[in-house]
Amino acid sequence: MGSSPSRPNFQRRPQQEVRLHMEHLQRISDIKAKPLLKDGGILELSMTHHDMIFRMKETNILDNFVPLKQDLLPYKNLPFRVVLNSNMGKVDVKILERADGKVGIDLKGMRGMSCIPEEICYNNEMQQCSWLDLSRNQLDSLENVQLLIHLQEVFIGRVIEHGKIYGNRFTKIPTQLYQLPFLRILDMSGNKLNEIPPSIVNLRHIECLSVARNGLKTLPKELEQLGNLRTLCLDGNDLTELPDFLSRCHSIRKLSVRNNKIVKLPEDLPLMEGMEILNIHGNDLTSLPESMGEFMSLVILIASHNKLRGLPISMEALSTLEVLGMENNLFKFVPVCVPKMSNLKMMSFSFNEIVEIQDDIGQMLALDRLWLEGNKIDKFPEALPLAIEIDDLRIATTRSLDCRTV
Repeated sequence: MGSSPSRPNFQRRPQQEVRLHMEHLQRISDIKAKPLLKDGGILELSMTHHDMIFRMKETNILDNFVPLKQDLLPYKNLPFRVVLNSNMGKVDVKILERADGKVGIDLKGMRGMSCIPEEICYNNEMQQCSWLDLSRNQLDSLENVQLLIHLQEVFIGRVIEHGKIYGNRFTKIPTQLYQLPFLRILDMSGNKLNEIPPSIVNLRHIECLSVARNGLKTLPKELEQLGNLRTLCLDGNDLTELPDFLSRCHSIRKLSVRNNKIVKLPEDLPLMEGMEILNIHGNDLTSLPESMGEFMSLVILIASHNKLRGLPISMEALSTLEVLGMENNLFKFVPVCVPKMSNLKMMSFSFNEIVEIQDDIGQMLALDRLWLEGNKIDKFPEALPLAIEIDDLRIATTRSLDCRTV
């Protein structure tokens, strides 16, 4: 297998059915993540090519916090538009170059398109493209997509625009994708998958996989054979548990299982030794495993909108943790393990049942954002703002207590 393909060199073709013309797109020079969603939704895996892999959404935890900014790559220009006269009629195909230099095919939003026009798959120049966006269509077939041999990223997920949902309708992962030797990113969110087949093992080089919002109830054991998988998004499915074998997926760095029905996490989950971001928002968890403190690389933990009343004492050993999201649970106090998290920079215990903040919170020297809205706090240590430099302290209470923003 050779190295990744170089940029294609598009040239004017003599055929009458293909018309090329230049179209300029103003360069987008500044991209920022939006402030976070009030419902506590953070770190949604957004698999469109606009956002690439990860996007921070507005939340009451991470206002303007933009991790992995190198992944947010805007388009640099729009060099070509191809109008094909195919058996589907005229198809307006945009050939875009991103700021990272990767050239791809934009076919999103082709109303009524149920398959890829064969004129695209057999076009020599298009066969050199590295990404393909088929979002917001009505596809149920990817016939001939394997001819686009240099594809590294394929997006065939659902898109929500102006309150309307536009999605494809795949019930299985198209087998043609297994024949793409460079495929690293696959988004199949919002389709109609009811299972991930064992044949997923054929995606040998996959690094980022999103199967969010599909109705999945189980996961195949073959996932542990995907040795290059770094990001796995399972948001919005019907999972009630995470299988034990997931702890053997040592390559995974970012795992999101938001808005499922999970009631318990595997005790061996921390064996995913490279895990940096874990998002378990919006499940039915009443506790976390005692082994949670064994995560060696965890930087962000989001467990908002569950039914947690406490945290394992072992979590005091999470020396790499920087962000802790625990809003909308059932906490009556900040767990004793939290002040001992030496590197914690941001934490939210908003919208719990907390009535008192203990003095040792003032010993958290790295903390610069503490969010406690929606509690019933009637005792707050006066030393707290003096003990640490807090850029953003928000305490909205239901009692007659002065609220302050430092």
